[in-house]
Amino acid sequence: MKLTNLKKCNMLLAVLFFAGTLALNAQWTPQKTALPQDIQGVYAFSAVDVNTVWAIPYSYAACNKLVKTTDGGKTWNIVTVTGGEGLAFAGIHALDENNIWVAMWPSGLSTDSAIFYSSDGGETWVQQETAFCKTCGYISFVYFFNEKDGVAVGDPNGGQFEIYYTQDGGEKWVATSGKRIPMPGMVETPVASNFEVFDNTIWFGTTEGRVFRSTDKGITWETSETLWPETTVSVAFQDKDTGLALSGKKPGLMKTTDGGVTWQAMEAAPPISGLIEFVPGSIDSYVIAGSGKEGAGEGSAYTLDGGKTWVMVDEIPHNSAVFITPEVGFIGSGTTKLYKWTGKVLEETPSTDDGKKVIN
Repeated sequence: MKLTNLKKCNMLLAVLFFAGTLALNAQWTPQKTALPQDIQGVYAFSAVDVNTVWAIPYSYAACNKLVKTTDGGKTWNIVTVTGGEGLAFAGIHALDENNIWVAMWPSGLSTDSAIFYSSDGGETWVQQETAFCKTCGYISFVYFFNEKDGVAVGDPNGGQFEIYYTQDGGEKWVATSGKRIPMPGMVETPVASNFEVFDNTIWFGTTEGRVFRSTDKGITWETSETLWPETTVSVAFQDKDTGLALSGKKPGLMKTTDGGVTWQAMEAAPPISGLIEFVPGSIDSYVIAGSGKEGAGEGSAYTLDGGKTWVMVDEIPHNSAVFITPEVGFIGSGTTKLYKWTGKVLEETPSTDDGKKVIN
């Protein structure tokens, strides 16, 4: 039967639409993992390099199991944090292939938070007991600048944010004085496992639209305001001065060029909101993972021009993302759980000597 021009046109449009859909979905490739059936998804990452990446699965029940790849995502293995029974993960930081710290918060019968440390790539774990020793502490994340200097941040406890720093690898954690931390708002908490680091400076957003900053590895803190006092804010920095802050509700974007002291609203809003990450090795590339919480939209999107324009990748709910290079990245979701980036290179540029971009 001979096709009419109209039918040919319709078939061509259908083929182009299907090809475009495949191209869109192909940018994130599902990863095969051995995650238990009761796991609802993956919500945080820590990458050592393009081969070694850790991820935190989450469950409605307490879960002391991590997943880890050492071959760039070809295979993922479960790692159990012995001693963490009855707790759930808040955050993880893998300094290198051997030294890993995890932040665990109360779940089930437990009422206290804890930091666990492994010096052998996750084979064995010990609790570093001098941090979050107050009753009802609620940790949000832990980070190490090197093998000695680290910081751990938690919810307000006793009228101030509960923050600790260490200078000996975590053998002794020192509580940061409340005089060195701005007072919390009525219901203000850090955004769990979402922070940014450049050299000795660390930033994190809160649930009341503020951005906290420490330039001395967590010993003293200051804060700045965004336009969103009643919502969460996620931050990402490309260097010590330039960064973006993303609203957790209605998509909105602000930019800083002075290290987070002040923020200016950007004209173009991204298509979704959620958690924002800078792409290491690029100049102006960022990625957003949107879970749909607070009505902010689901999916993932990226920008190559510092937030001026955005490309929507998919509409699958995602909880967190990490990029190691402009070519290699991972994202977590509550459906397939883990994906690896197989899309276009997100603007690779030569490295510079003015600072080391740290991967969360």
